[in-house]
Amino acid sequence: MNSEFPVIKNMFSAYLSQDFDLEFGSADEAIFAFSSHADHIDKERALAELDVLLNADLDEEQLKNIIFDGLGCCYFYPAEWSDGIVWLRHVSSLLKK
Repeated sequence: MNSEFPVIKNMFSAYLSQDFDLEFGSADEAIFAFSSHADHIDKERALAELDVLLNADLDEEQLKNIIFDGLGCCYFYPAEWSDGIVWLRHVSSLLKK
């Protein structure tokens, strides 16, 4: 998983780590922090990696396993979002701002 999605693994594991809420206040603010620190190339790579996940035809359990276990995300999106696809689309939209 590291080699397939290196930029979003960095974004999720570093910015949505176990203390993201203390450091950033919200998941959206953590994504904005990544976006403000990342250069244009890394933002484009993150968007491309998100597109791969969004188009991979994964069921929700597979997506959860990738996001939480493979990419190291500590933000529990199911508490606020209907599913991983909806949340990943939201993350993508934040990176485009």
